[in-house]
Amino acid sequence: MTFTSMKSSVIFTLALLLSFGFTQAQQHASPTNMALGVPGPAARSFVIAWHPAPGAVAYEYILTDNFLCFAGCAGDTRQRMSTDTTAIEYELLIDKQYYWVTRVHFANGEIGPWSLISEFWSYTPDLMPILQVAPNPVEEDFRVLLDWGANEDVDFLRVRMISLDGQLVYGPVMIRPETAFSRMETLVWEEVDLPPGQYFLQVEAESNSGLKFQNMVSKILIRE
Repeated sequence: MTFTSMKSSVIFTLALLLSFGFTQAQQHASPTNMALGVPGPAARSFVIAWHPAPGAVAYEYILTDNFLCFAGCAGDTRQRMSTDTTAIEYELLIDKQYYWVTRVHFANGEIGPWSLISEFWSYTPDLMPILQVAPNPVEEDFRVLLDWGANEDVDFLRVRMISLDGQLVYGPVMIRPETAFSRMETLVWEEVDLPPGQYFLQVEAESNSGLKFQNMVSKILIRE
């Protein structure tokens, strides 16, 4: 990084800090400042969200892994416009501290000040199977863990429980992501009330366009 770019980065950061005292800046919603990042729908993707502002027509944000790089320098820095109050950034560096700021573009052409600098840690779990029952054997709650990042083309799942002699004992149940930004989810199926024994869990994965993926079958043990 050249001295000129470093100088402009420092000036930009100082301008951010000075702007806080004169006008109300944009407020961030998620992730909580200085916390773990919110995983997006794919591995190495993360979600950031901010509160809506009256009269806004667009929002601008800068996300960087270098505190001095808001004005552009070596490092992972992204600057984008959005009409939504939520954004997903993909292919972030893992186990890094990321810093981000936002500002509002209003209908009358005015642009608000940059927000306070928020930060999060880009930790994300490794990819898991798209659906698994854990713990297995099941002794209390029937808990299902989902990782939609295992296949980004899958839009929904059909799940069935089948006895060892091939009889349908539960389902089919259709599962969709809670939101468009979901990756990791945990479901507790309180309605599953089956006698102790072994069962097959059959999972069919499909896209909204009708594309079907390889079925997954796993053996589940339910204990008393």
